[in-house]
Amino acid sequence: MVSESGVLRTPLAAGDIFLWQPRHGSGQWFRQFDGEYGFRGDFLGFVYFPLIVFDQRYVHGTIRFRETNGAAVTPIPAPPLSEYHPLRSNRFYGRWPHEKLVREKEK
Repeated sequence: MVSESGVLRTPLAAGDIFLWQPRHGSGQWFRQFDGEYGFRGDFLGFVYFPLIVFDQRYVHGTIRFRETNGAAVTPIPAPPLSEYHPLRSNRFYGRWPHEKLVREKEK
């Protein structure tokens, strides 16, 4: 899912990463305004935070699509639409013309 790391600020945190999240719950290390890192997420994310962080670092690595200065990474290293989080997926997933592109890739 698209998320904010807290590194890129305008002055609020701006979306700059693709971050893996479990199906239920969410959690991540987030850079606060003062530069310190801390937990950001919900209750389930807090309970399973060690497992979530392990997965985000070693299994489903975080993908940065904007540099720390705000410049876009080209080409954008976006995962396929079929890999977006099912509860927070792209609102156009499954609709034309995206449906056709996803089905062609799945074949």
